[in-house]
Formats: sequence, C-alpha cells, structure tokens
Amino acid sequence: MGVRRGTACTADRRSVHQYAIDVGARSAIASCAPAASAAPGASIAAKGAGAALPCEACHGASLQGVGNIPPLAGRSPAYIVRELLLFRTGARRNAQALPMRREASHLTVRDMVAAAAYIASLGPRRSRQ
Repeated sequence: MGVRRGTACTADRRSVHQYAIDVGARSAIASCAPAASAAPGASIAAKGAGAALPCEACHGASLQGVGNIPPLAGRSPAYIVRELLLFRTGARRNAQALPMRREASHLTVRDMVAAAAYIASLGPRRSRQ
C-alpha cells in the first residue's frame, strides 16, 4: 500500500519550506542538503540528537545496514528527508517502521537535513556479506 500525496502534516511542510528559505534553497526537497550541514549530520549519525539515538546504533558504524536494517550510505538527501518526515507524521505504519517513527519524532527538520547531508556524502553502499 503506497503513501497518498498530501499525508505529511502542514507544520512539517512549512518547517521544510522555511528551512529551505533560510539556507537560500529554491526547493526544500531538491536542495535540502547544504554542504555545511554534513558536519552536524556526522555528529547526529554518531551521537544522536536530543532524545534520538544515533543512526549508527541500528544502521551500523558506516551506515551500510545491518541484517534486515537497510543501508543509508549514499542515499539521496531528498529521499532521506522525505522518509524521515513520513516516519514522523505516521504515514509509514508497517511494523518495521515503528522504531524509526519513534526516532524521527525526536528530530527537528534541521536535524533531518543535517543527517541527510552527511548520509549523502558517504559512498554508496557496498554489497553486504
């Protein structure tokens, strides 16, 4: 079952749009990962943000994925931000989404953009053994 258009809450859409304006981006999704966000994103991936766990805690030290947990390294920043917003708004409801729904609820849009910038800066995933 796919996610219907327009399911992200208005406040989240406004936050992404405002952040894009603040960093001078033309589109919140197309340009959601300013290079300056990669350093704070590395910290979020390694140490977490606020009550959110570090990305590495579940996705592995190099964000290449662990077991059934998918890899993040090298994914597009637009994809990462979109998925985090879908988790936070509850649009992703499957059982595997529950841990990410909890973690995304602790992230600000700025945190999401920073994490996405860092994740996109990593090399694409290597094949897992």
